[in-house]
Amino acid sequence: MTLYRLTADARRSAGALVLGVIAVAVYAAWNLASLLTGGVQGPEWVLGALMIALLIVSPAVAWTLLGEIQYTVATDATGLTVRLLGVHLHYDWAQVRAVSASTTSPTIRNKAQSAGPSAEPGTSPSGPALPTAIDGTDLSIEERPAGDPAPAVAQPDPIDGPLYLHVEPPAPDRIAQPLVRLLYRQAYGNTLPLPAGLTGRTDLLAEIAARQSLVSSV
Repeated sequence: MTLYRLTADARRSAGALVLGVIAVAVYAAWNLASLLTGGVQGPEWVLGALMIALLIVSPAVAWTLLGEIQYTVATDATGLTVRLLGVHLHYDWAQVRAVSASTTSPTIRNKAQSAGPSAEPGTSPSGPALPTAIDGTDLSIEERPAGDPAPAVAQPDPIDGPLYLHVEPPAPDRIAQPLVRLLYRQAYGNTLPLPAGLTGRTDLLAEIAARQSLVSSV
């Protein structure tokens, strides 16, 4: 089993942001209490509405940041397991569909040699599409001709921001707790996150592509 988690610097940065979110929430609560005590009149309704919005959004932002601090990905021959605050999800390799820089629109360009020149982008006669491109940059492993013993090697990770794994079934559908499911869907959509500060993320991308190549060849 291989374990991936955020670097110490990334965890410290997330912790500092959590403290910032708490400070904003306290400020919003204090201002709202002052408005209600003195009576809300005229333009003060706009300020009051803003403070209420901050109080509503702050818990969701704090949950996302605390989840990143605890975030880990464990991989083995059977699949990968993602753990974060209140969430524990396991997916077989056959259930991992694509890697993307977006939670909604994976950019997939399958370059399997068996597809042929007339094949549609993102399709493969041998199985599900491989995670092959992120915003036009190839991150996948091309399928090699049968008998080629050379190991597959992924391109270096060129994306500084977060990446997302598109999986089936969608991740929120497997979270039983309604509040956690809502918070997760708001933060990551139907995907599994791969934060920017993840240690060895390039190695993880290479492993995902290699495992998918094996799955599609079976």
